[in-house]
This record gives sequence, C-alpha cells and structure tokens, in this order.
Amino acid sequence: MGRTLALGLLSIIALSVSALLTVGQPQAVTQPDDPAAAHEPVRDVSGFRVDGRRELEAVASRTLTWLTGSSEQNDYVSVGRLAHYFGFVKFRVESGNSVTRSGAAQETYSLLDHDQRQRLHQLVEDQRAPFERAIIARLAMNRMLDRMRSGEGVDPGAFLRLGETYGQAEAALGQTLAAGLGEVAGSLTGAQRTALTQMRGKYVSGRAGRFSMPADAKKAVRHLDRASTQELWNVTSRLLTWVTGTPEDNDFETVGKPSQHFGFVSFRVESGHAVKRGTIAKEVLGSLTPEQRDVLQSLVREQGTRFAEFLATRSRLCRELERALESQGIRDEHVAAIGREMGRLEAQMTWSQASGILGVRDLLTNEQAEAMLEMRAKYVPEDAPELSDELADLEPESLLAARIVRGRQLFAQCTLCHVASNGARVAAPSLNGIVGRGVASDHTYTMYSPALRQHAGTQSRWTTDALDAFIRSPRTEVPGTTMGFGGIDDESDRTALISYLESLSD
Repeated sequence: MGRTLALGLLSIIALSVSALLTVGQPQAVTQPDDPAAAHEPVRDVSGFRVDGRRELEAVASRTLTWLTGSSEQNDYVSVGRLAHYFGFVKFRVESGNSVTRSGAAQETYSLLDHDQRQRLHQLVEDQRAPFERAIIARLAMNRMLDRMRSGEGVDPGAFLRLGETYGQAEAALGQTLAAGLGEVAGSLTGAQRTALTQMRGKYVSGRAGRFSMPADAKKAVRHLDRASTQELWNVTSRLLTWVTGTPEDNDFETVGKPSQHFGFVSFRVESGHAVKRGTIAKEVLGSLTPEQRDVLQSLVREQGTRFAEFLATRSRLCRELERALESQGIRDEHVAAIGREMGRLEAQMTWSQASGILGVRDLLTNEQAEAMLEMRAKYVPEDAPELSDELADLEPESLLAARIVRGRQLFAQCTLCHVASNGARVAAPSLNGIVGRGVASDHTYTMYSPALRQHAGTQSRWTTDALDAFIRSPRTEVPGTTMGFGGIDDESDRTALISYLESLSD
C-alpha cells in the first residue's frame, strides 16, 4: 500500500489550491499606512473559482483514494485543517505556497512581548478540549462511512446528526481560538501591527528569506513538547493572518475542505506531495465508462447548490468570530447554531459523495478495479523514499489529532469492562467524564473495591496526573485494586489515552 502514515510522525499537508472560492464581499479593515502592505502577491487568486469541472475533479480523485485506501488514511488530519477561519489558506496561496506555517509563526512570535506570548501558550491549552471533541466527532463519522463502504446498513439520519455534532465542535474550536487571538490582537502596539503588516507583504511577495528566532524566543518555547510546540505555531500563524487580513481572506475555502473524509490528503502526503488533484481526476475519469462517469457528473450537479450554501454559512461564522477583533463578545448561541448548520451541510455532501462513489464501485469490472489499485501503487510505490525534513516542515501531521486517534485505539482495551455509553455496565463504571471526577464517586456503580474507596481519602479526584499514575500500574498505585488491567508503561500511550478520556463527557 506504499508508505503508511505512522502516528506522531511529521508529514506534509495536501493543500488543494486548484479550487478556491471567495464568498461574501470584501469589507474595509484598517491597516497601518505602510508601503509593505502594497507588496504584490506571487499568485493572483482572483480568478480561482469553484465550478463544475473542479468539483468533478474533487469527487473523481476521492473515488480513487476512498476505494483503494484504509481507515487510517481517511482519519489523517494535518495541522491547521480544523477551524481554519483565520485567513491562512489565502495567505499561503498568495505566496505561491512558499510559506511554511512554522516559519511565519516563529517570526510573528518573536515580535510579541512576554504577556502576549504567554496568552498564546495558554490558548494552546484552551483549545485542546474543543479540538479533541471535533476529532472524536470526525472519527465517529468516518466509522459510519467504513460500515457503509463494507455494505452494512447505516442510518443517514444518524450520520447527519453526527455531522451536526462535528460542525458544532469545530465551530466551538474556532470560537476558542478567536477569543484568545482577539485578546492578543487587542494588546498589539502600533509598532507591532506595522511590523506584522510588513511581514505579511514580505511573505506574499515571496521575499521572506530565512528567519532565525532570537535567543529569548527560543528560551520561551524550550520547555514545550513537540505536539505543544506544533500547536503553538499553528495558533501563532493564525494571529498573523487574522490581524493583517480582511474578511475576504478569511472566507477563502477550498473545494477539498468539505467532506474531507475520503483519504486524499494522506494520499498526497504518501506520494511525497507529488500528485495533483486534476491529474488524478483525469486518469480516474479516463478509466471509467460513460455510465460510470455519469454517476459522478450527476452527483456534481446535485452538490453545486449545497456547496455554495456551505460556503455562505461558513462566511456567517467568520463574521461572528471576527467580533473578537473589535473587542466584542462572540455569541455562543450563534456559533453553536451556525456550526450545526455547517456540519449538517457538510454531512449531506459527504453522504451524497459516498453514495455516488459506491455507485461507481458497483459498476466496476474486475479489470477496472485492478487498474485503480495499480494507479494508487504508481503514485505511492512501495519503495518510495521517506519525506525529507524540509518537505515535512511545510504542513506536518497534527500530533494532537494523532494522539487522539491513538488514544481511541488504546481505549478499545478498556471496553471489555468499562462502557462509555448509556448502555448497561458490565464489570466497571463508565469512563465518561472520568477526568476531574471524584475517585470512586459514581453512585450508580456499587462494586468499587475497598482499596479504591480508601484511595479516595488521599486522592479525591481523578486529575490527569492521578490517572497517569494509575494507568501506568494500577496495582502499584492502588494496592488491592480488583482491576485486572496490568497497566501501560509507555508514557506517550498513557498521554494519548488520557487525551481521549478527556474528550468523553456525560
């Protein structure tokens, strides 16, 4: 199957720049009066519009990647792919894709004072919980798509409800980021804003050059682990583009973003970022019969209006989040409602695309199926070299997302005894909401061991530290416990499992 995407390894994002659509009207934003703001971008994006041809390319490329890929490849998430409402996509495209998120972020971070940096560090922590909820909802949608692909019965209504949950979680993540970034933006001095505007002009004109962080900035991030550092650059790059951009910039979206459940991102990463959506689509469409192509073309005609509606709804969310830039409160109920609406629209598009792709699969001959497998192997050969560090820096895999995926896998070991749903409990209490809950405090469970009840006298709550110690060696931490699980030695696996547990709520 070619190189697999191992959890925790850095890799490249597949940014589909062949289909960008600007929605909404540009709004005036006050910018510092500086010549740098007038730098011409490397790429003029005004002519990039989503049309039927580009939508067909998206569906055709997904036909290949979904039918020939794995669940792991469909689950892949790269840094910045969730809640990207802050203009980084357009910034990246205007620069001719020459900007790295970490490079722009490090230069931005170096301009900030101590308090502003600390607020960004706090924002990295603040966004963990909503980020985890969004990832878990996305994984749940992917598992339903897996069952659909396997021929099992799947309720479309249940899938749409999951989509609403995912959309609301992603919008809540955007709200958390906007609130924190808005605070930092409000504290910027005139000199800092001028420097950021100059920086933007330098990057979009392709004249950024190399940047090395000063010693004080390096010292400020030295204590962070790899995932936290990665997320710090993610939020800091958004500060740059949000403060220096316009509502029009924030409205930029790609044809590949909605319905990003079909493995195309991981396919491009595994190919060494060498494939283009249009090239793949042309080859896929060329391998299909007129009847099979008509299935996809009918799908595109059906999707057109819905896609435009999705973008218009997304624009409304961007306007709500931008209230934070004007020191206005973001309205929770508006974010939740718009998020659910976006999620339902995206789920409808995803369901339609999955149904259409499976319709094509049912019409494939054995020869066509073999040709698709050979096509994937051609772009992702078994002996393909590993990605270079230089390429991997462009858009790495989200280590936080990978951690949640790993935690979900580890949690499978817990399900024999613990039931994280509203069903019957077997041998142990539910782990829903366990992080922060009192030790031995679930009144609906009556079989706690005397040892654990005694432990509650010295450790009143299941903090993350307490859980870490217990999961490492239950019998060592609580001698006499009746829990039969032997424990997890690997620290990164314990962190992953606890991250997943944090995402569970009653």
